[in-house]
Amino acid sequence: MTTAAQPGPVDTSNVTSIQFVLNNGELTIVGHLASLPPRERISSALALRARSRSDAIRFAHAAELATRMPGLYGRAVTTGTVTVEHFDTIWGRINRQLATVPSGAVDELLPVLDTAVTQHVTEWLVTSPNPVSLADLRDRVDEALLDIAPDLVDRTAEAEANTTTLHRRGNTFILTAGSQTTSAAIADALESKARDRLAGLRRERTMLDADEAAELPGLPTGSQVKGEILLGLLGDSPKTMKIRVNLYRTTLDGLHGIGAGYVGGVGWVDSHSADKLESAAKVVREITTDPKEYPTSDHYRFRFTDKLFLEGRDGHCRFPSCTVPASQCENDHIVSSPHTDPTSDGATHVSNGQSLCKAHHQAKTEGHWTCYTNDGGYTIHWTGPDGHTATTYASGPLARFKGMSPSEVAALAADNASAEITDDPDVPALE
Repeated sequence: MTTAAQPGPVDTSNVTSIQFVLNNGELTIVGHLASLPPRERISSALALRARSRSDAIRFAHAAELATRMPGLYGRAVTTGTVTVEHFDTIWGRINRQLATVPSGAVDELLPVLDTAVTQHVTEWLVTSPNPVSLADLRDRVDEALLDIAPDLVDRTAEAEANTTTLHRRGNTFILTAGSQTTSAAIADALESKARDRLAGLRRERTMLDADEAAELPGLPTGSQVKGEILLGLLGDSPKTMKIRVNLYRTTLDGLHGIGAGYVGGVGWVDSHSADKLESAAKVVREITTDPKEYPTSDHYRFRFTDKLFLEGRDGHCRFPSCTVPASQCENDHIVSSPHTDPTSDGATHVSNGQSLCKAHHQAKTEGHWTCYTNDGGYTIHWTGPDGHTATTYASGPLARFKGMSPSEVAALAADNASAEITDDPDVPALE
């Protein structure tokens, strides 16, 4: 029996000073982003921070607020108690009031709101010896807005009460009702329909004999029934819903996969899940791992098989720190195509292609970011508007075969087949 090593004592005497340095560091990044054009801030924050897109958006909001409230930013940046979250909270409480304002009046109204909030919040926020709670800051900002524009606040609250939003996080959907009344009405309607459906299922079971009933699984839970009801509103159910995914999987004959598989936006799935997906596939395509096997096209658009290769090679958007699945990305010419830039000679070939989400494709097209590759798209070097550089690497299921000759790949396939390992050169994309 072995005993795991225990961590030694941690010196916590300077935790507070370290936190102050970290907070100041965040606001220093905010100041840098504020010096960039607004359209370049989110992509630059994503590349600098290497966090999530939501994190980059918070930093972009803070940078916008720093340009709108330079006095607040100038005092906050050295306190060590004010964070990006504080700036994002102020931005959110003010900007939500613009939802009902005609677009032509925003430029006139926004400075009025900013001035009122700056006067009401700055001294209180920057002189606090400890970081102010976000809840207290929210209330303080709302006080200023209520004092300066009570009618506007009322209109915003009424508009939000009549708005329902739905957001997705992975396999979780978050439905937000604009008011308690709307929330209660949705809950009551779902509860009533769920009770009726469960009652019907129970009645059906009472009509079965004991042996038949014993072979059935338990009744679904209330939450499961509610989910089925919501899908039913779309005219579908989990059993009948039609979806399109590409499953990349090892194959020996170009038709049947073995072992684990890779699904865009999900990642690697176990062999059992891959078997189920493959059994439902209506189309199987053999995708070679050798870029040289893909012909160059005279057209601007990539061929369908090119797109499948790029999706399988890249895994996700190739912009620094972006994680949008390649299956949801657009296909970009690393070196611009002469079809869009007569002065350029970029070929429509997988070695000159990459997967970019819509936002980062646009950022590259507009020239905010530039990139190049020395190895046919497996490695891409980026330069941002501020001179910041970053390198991204292909991470999809086909990237592992980079630089391997057809004979080497074939030998590996044979070895893996006998050892029941799933690395194989011929990877079918199933639709």
